[in-house]
Amino acid sequence: MTDSLFEYGFTLRLHDTDAAGVIYFARLMQRAHEAYEAFLDANGLPLADLIAQGPALPLVHAEADFLAPIRLGQALRVRLQAAEIGRSSFTLEYLFVDLQDRPLARARTVHVALAAGNGTPIDLPQALRTALDGAVIR
Repeated sequence: MTDSLFEYGFTLRLHDTDAAGVIYFARLMQRAHEAYEAFLDANGLPLADLIAQGPALPLVHAEADFLAPIRLGQALRVRLQAAEIGRSSFTLEYLFVDLQDRPLARARTVHVALAAGNGTPIDLPQALRTALDGAVIR
């Protein structure tokens, strides 16, 4: 993943770590989700508004690879890009790097737009599709 269109920065805090002082595996996904929400905010699409106005957007698949230790106090950037955009789903890729641009972890999430109530897949809202299309590296 290179030339990412959206970056989100944070410093690893104590509540992000396990007893060894490295990132707790579940916190990596939480930080990826924070980057996703920051991406939506930056595109004028707060997640709470998207959900209130239309479909639920549950995460239906998540995976991560840890490439190097991520330690307490370390400053990081998360690079986000849309890997795939379908009719009712989209896939995001996240690359966690340190300030020297060394890759530390990768994550991937798949989200689906579902109708409220019955959970049937529906078309992605156009505003979301437009934002995601801008995050695709060509």
